[in-house]
Amino acid sequence: MRRRFQVVPVAVAAFLLLAVAGAICRFTSADCHLCLLTPGGCGPASESTTLASGFSEEVVASGLGYSISFAFIPDGYLFGTKEGLIRIWKNGALLPRPFLDLRKRVNSETLRGLLAIEADPAFSQNGFVYLLYVRENRRTPPGGSKTVVVTRVTAAGDRTVATRERILLGSKIADSCNDLPSSADCIPADGEHSGGDISVSGDGIVFVATGDGSTTGDLGNSLRSQNIDSLGGKVLRVNRDGEGVADNPFWTGDRNGNRSKVWAYGLRNPFRMTLGPRGEVVVADVGWNTSEEVNIANRGANLGWPCFEGDSRPRLYASSSVCRALYRRGDAVAPVFAYPTVGGGSRSSVTGGDFLRDDLYVYGDWSRDWLRSIDLRRKARGFAVGRQIKSAAGRPVEIAAGPDGAIYYLGGSGELRKISYDR
Repeated sequence: MRRRFQVVPVAVAAFLLLAVAGAICRFTSADCHLCLLTPGGCGPASESTTLASGFSEEVVASGLGYSISFAFIPDGYLFGTKEGLIRIWKNGALLPRPFLDLRKRVNSETLRGLLAIEADPAFSQNGFVYLLYVRENRRTPPGGSKTVVVTRVTAAGDRTVATRERILLGSKIADSCNDLPSSADCIPADGEHSGGDISVSGDGIVFVATGDGSTTGDLGNSLRSQNIDSLGGKVLRVNRDGEGVADNPFWTGDRNGNRSKVWAYGLRNPFRMTLGPRGEVVVADVGWNTSEEVNIANRGANLGWPCFEGDSRPRLYASSSVCRALYRRGDAVAPVFAYPTVGGGSRSSVTGGDFLRDDLYVYGDWSRDWLRSIDLRRKARGFAVGRQIKSAAGRPVEIAAGPDGAIYYLGGSGELRKISYDR
């Protein structure tokens, strides 16, 4: 049971200071002294820097600055910084000319920025690269309400085709999605929960994970996750042009309608998603007070936020009519596994991962600075964290299986590393 605290101005000020410090430290290279204001500080929370038995590791690329996302391309890697600069690593070095420079279009305040890049499986034929970022409209303050956009660019050699950035999702330009009908093609970023990630199936279906666009304690905007007309707090499933797919669960016949694009809903701040060996959508959701979640987002699944966080019912939202109706229906889908957001004197921040073998899921935690694995065939009861693979992992921000079957992970240390399982 949570204790009920009396809210006083000093407590509110302290809470805001902690929240801001934690946000700045999570995805920026800001002065690490700010992290001393948050539980656990900046140092690794792990006990050891060694790899678990049976694993080996090598550095694949270094000197990447604070890159937050990467993608495999046939002759190298794409790396994107939070501020919006995308570069190619090829023949053992970063190419001097950027693949694409979006820094004037990207809002990178606190947890925002260019959050995901993904190359199409048919990149060799079509040159497509998909991007998810918070758009800077310059009409509101940098920390004010913004919107998220998902676009597609086309490679021409080691650069993009000039002026050819196609908007797939988030085409409505507004100061806030709240300025538009809930069914408008708008992905919210009123707070810090912008998500997100992109995964593309072998047949060219694009999956996009989005945050609810709110911030801590934002009742009205958090409930967007439960509104199927809104694109916030969802797993979306569209074709290469951003149109809904006819076998989506809420298909209306309108390929451009929001409902026709929704695959699953009820997410808070998803950070990384992958398609499993049997096509399952595995998405990690960063927690608030109780639970870091890893979910299987099956067709039409309601993953519960903000009415559920793990198996708890957040008091702030539980009395809303939306949540009361969900509790009566009883159809929210629990995480496949979860672990505590707070514990051992430190906070957590899950980074979703990928599969090293058919069911061995490798994932990380940015705040706790480790990589772990868990067998998803064995659904855990309550909290579980699996087997530790590595601690002091450079604060992992993206983890993905490579074409060779090994696991690659990108850290805030500016390195891409490769982990292989030797047994």
